[in-house]
Amino acid sequence: MAIATRSESGFSPLEVNLLKAIGREMAIAITNSRLFEEASSARALRELDSLRTELLANVSHELRTPLAAIKGFASSLLQPDISFDDEPASALSRPSIAKRID
Repeated sequence: MAIATRSESGFSPLEVNLLKAIGREMAIAITNSRLFEEASSARALRELDSLRTELLANVSHELRTPLAAIKGFASSLLQPDISFDDEPASALSRPSIAKRID
């Protein structure tokens, strides 16, 4: 930043001190502006991280719930003391499962 004067004698000591004080205040304002931008960015990044963590927890829960049921049903199918009649066994065949999915 540059400052000029029309006076041939230049700036008086009082004007120089005033210009220095204005320069310091401008530097403080610029620093505060930069710090505010950094704080805003950090706040946005924290919020984004929080949302990402929440999404991953929800997706994980939503995947684990049906998988636990599938695992439980599959393990019951493997129990030696359980017998099925022909109707449930045929319901587990591939063509009948494909019809249910469609």
